[in-house]
Amino acid sequence: MDNEKETPLGGCLLRVFWILVGPAALFISAIFIGIYQAAFPGPFDIFYGVVLMLTVAARIADKPQPDAPEPERRAVKLYVTVLPIAAIALWLIAHFGLKKVVLI
Repeated sequence: MDNEKETPLGGCLLRVFWILVGPAALFISAIFIGIYQAAFPGPFDIFYGVVLMLTVAARIADKPQPDAPEPERRAVKLYVTVLPIAAIALWLIAHFGLKKVVLI
């Protein structure tokens, strides 16, 4: 246990943000866009874009050490590629795909 490194609190909060808070905020704001059929572009869209950029930036900032194995370094590239594509798809569905769905 002596050779284990302690993670600083800022690093833990950064990880919690890109793993939980960012994707949850994107999902909830997409629900709000769909339910309220918010105008395009509107404040929900601005919030959505800012959260998406912050989530990707947090993942990049929480990169693995240079001596980390290749799969860990590749995971950063995968997250930074897949999250924006999935988030844009969710945003498009919320804006244009839920117009005829009745949400209770």
